[in-house]
Amino acid sequence: MSDPVGASAALSPRWLDAAHARAAEFGFGQDLAGLGEARWEALCQAVELTVSGENEPPAGWRTALARQAGRVSEDERRQDAADARLAARGEVFAVDDDA
Repeated sequence: MSDPVGASAALSPRWLDAAHARAAEFGFGQDLAGLGEARWEALCQAVELTVSGENEPPAGWRTALARQAGRVSEDERRQDAADARLAARGEVFAVDDDA
């Protein structure tokens, strides 16, 4: 999975730690990637309050946290599946390949 803007690298690990802690408090378990959208939204709101407090959170923090938690969009899932099929057939491909 690619991270073209490097968002996940820019987010402090304390955000993911806070997400796990809040998920446990809410009784959501530790599988952040498997949370439904409503639970993920509630968790993000709690994490934002916990970590950023009075400060403005960094731009793109939700996307970065989702990546760190293993959550990917449906488009990313489809691309990963297509890439896996190509790799299984031994085809060489690259993200920027126009072929």
